[in-house]
Formats: sequence, structure tokens, C-alpha cells
Amino acid sequence: MTIALLIWLLIMLFVGYMLSNKNIFAPSVLTSAVWIFMLLMFYYLEHDLPSLKNQVLLSIFLWTTGFVLSSLLIQSITFTKTKYTQNTPNKLIRDVYFILSVATFPLLLLFAFEAIKYGETGEWAIDLRNAAIGATERHAEPYSGLYLILWKVAYAIELCYCTAKNRYRVYVLAFMYIAMGILLMSKAVFLEFAVITVVVLWFKGAIKIKFVLIVGAALFFCFIILQQLRHHLSSGENAKNDFLVLYVVGHLSAFDTLKPCSSTNLGENVFRIFYAIPYKLGMSSIPPIDPLLPWIKEPLRTNTYTCMYPFFVDFGYKGVFCFSLLYGTLFGWIYKKIERSKNLFFVLLYALMFNVVLMQYVAEILLTNFAIFVYIILFLVFPFVFTLKNETVDSNNHSAV
Repeated sequence: MTIALLIWLLIMLFVGYMLSNKNIFAPSVLTSAVWIFMLLMFYYLEHDLPSLKNQVLLSIFLWTTGFVLSSLLIQSITFTKTKYTQNTPNKLIRDVYFILSVATFPLLLLFAFEAIKYGETGEWAIDLRNAAIGATERHAEPYSGLYLILWKVAYAIELCYCTAKNRYRVYVLAFMYIAMGILLMSKAVFLEFAVITVVVLWFKGAIKIKFVLIVGAALFFCFIILQQLRHHLSSGENAKNDFLVLYVVGHLSAFDTLKPCSSTNLGENVFRIFYAIPYKLGMSSIPPIDPLLPWIKEPLRTNTYTCMYPFFVDFGYKGVFCFSLLYGTLFGWIYKKIERSKNLFFVLLYALMFNVVLMQYVAEILLTNFAIFVYIILFLVFPFVFTLKNETVDSNNHSAV
């Protein structure tokens, strides 16, 4: 079944590539490529994980087929062009975003200072990571804040509209982003930074595939270093292999341990937000599912089960296929807007949500972090809406004259 699945994925990869203007960052192309790579790595790497069962293979087939076909379908539909296709974010709002980002940077430094000072292990990297994920008495919750989301949006906007005059803003925000990754000991932050940078520059035509490969190689070695700092892994090939098994192929085996339709409450994973709000308001006694999923020890210690986890656990195979259609439609629509209208707003939106597609082999990101994505979209929309309002006023004034 694995060989048949790989052949099917290769067919979808080719079709998606040809129907997406040969763009490797199209959602249909990326989805097929991600799962092909994961399956090949599973059989290439040396590990003692059990062979993949029909459960994960069938789920991958349903997920990728629904995702690719729905994204290609929405890409084939002709949309009416919007009146404003090349609007730029309001300069005043950009200034405010940049000033607020710089002004809140000391909060990250204060967090790092306290995490190291009151650390329980004496190892600065481990103490930083424990504090970041809320695993210490002093830091009982994961480190977060709206200003961290603002940094991401501000960096993406400044990079997208980078000129000789504002390039220093890009450098400052990039430094802050990288510092966040180091002080939180977070591979995810480095990945987000790289993804936003690559996607924005790619759709602006500023980079080629060679640059993408270089960034990928740099990320790989960065992740190995962070992994060694956080867990004291042995250096060399063993560390690389341990990292790849745990973070690349281990999720596939973990998915095979799940039971379909095994949720305690109806749709508690998929519709977590609808459990969280009533519970927060005291209107329900059912607490929302913890975003950090339960750990398992066999076949390896992990708490990630690919993006299909909530759909499979809540609704079984039907859930996997139905939500693949929704996800494919969403990202196919965003990609369509980029290709047809050349609207840089959608380039930014795609860049800020790109990890949902890229990291689908690890875990579901969109619904699990729904509130974060709402804030991201609001921060991103506001400067553009402000510009459109000003443009409308100016247009009316000119008409009156």
C-alpha cells in the first residue's frame, strides 16, 4: 500500500505543479511534496519504529487527495477582480507597529533574565526552554503576548514593502525575531522567521530556488544545535538521526496509536474554541482540550500525531477527508488571489499562515492556535483597511471637484 500511495502522491505532485504555474509554493504542490518526503524519510532513516499501518496510510491518502483536489478546484474558478489590487498599508500604522515592537522588546529580555536567574537546572538553554513552555514554578504558563504576534506581522509588512529608506526597520525586526527564537529556545520561531522571509521574497520574485535550499540547510543545522543545547544530545550523525526520527517521521508512527472517534465530547478537538469560550465565561463545566496533546511512550516519546489528529480522533476517516477539503479550499483561495490579483496583502497572509501547510506532517496548527491566527489577521488587515478608507475619501473629494 505504501508504494501505491507514493505513486499517487507523485501523480498529484506533477498535476498540482503543472496546474499551479509550476510554482513550488502552491498549496497542492507543497502538500504532495511534504508527504512524499515524510514517507521516503521513514524508510530511509535508521530507526526501530514499527512499520506503518493501513490506518496512517489510508488517512494520508484521504487527507492529501481532498486537500490537493479542493485547492486545484478553487484555483480554477475565475474570481471578479477587486477594485483595489495594489493598495499598500498605511504609513502611520506601519510606524506605530514598528515603534510598539521596539518598545516591547525589553519584555523579552526581562523574561530571559528571570528564566536564567531563577532556573532550576543551572543550564541556561534548558532553563530558558522550561520557562518558555511554562514548566517551572515561576513560569507556570507558556510565554506569550500580543506583542510577539505584532512583531511577526510588522516584520512581514516591512519586508514586503522594503525600500532603501526602511531597510533598517527590516534589520531591526529581523534581529528581534531571531532573538526571540534564541531566548525561547524555540525551533518553531526560527522556522516561522525563515518561512515568512522566503515566502514573501519568493512571491516578490526576489529569490530563486537556490536561496530556498540554502535557507533549508541552514535551518536544519540550526535545529540540530538547538536540540543539542536543550537536550544534550551527542554530536555528529547520532544527533542528526535522533532529531530526524523524533521530529520528522515519529509523528507517522504516533498516528497509528490513535483510535478513530475516540473523543469524550463531540468535536472537542476540532471545535475546541466553542468549548473554551463558554468554559472561560463560566457557562459550561466542560473544560477545553489542552493544546498540548497527551504524551505517549511507545513507539517513541512524543505528543504530536500529524495534522490529522483532531479530525481523526473526533470524526474518524470521514473527518480527515472533509476537513482536508476545507483546508485545501482555504489555501487554494489565498494562492489564487496571489496569482490572479497580484495583491501583496494576500502574499503576507499566505506567508503568515504558510506553516499550517508546511508543518501538516507534525500537528494541526490552525484550529489549535485559532485565537493567535485571529490576532494575526486583525493586525494584518488594519493597516490595509485604513489605507482603503483614505483612498475612498480622496476619491470622493476628487469626484466632487
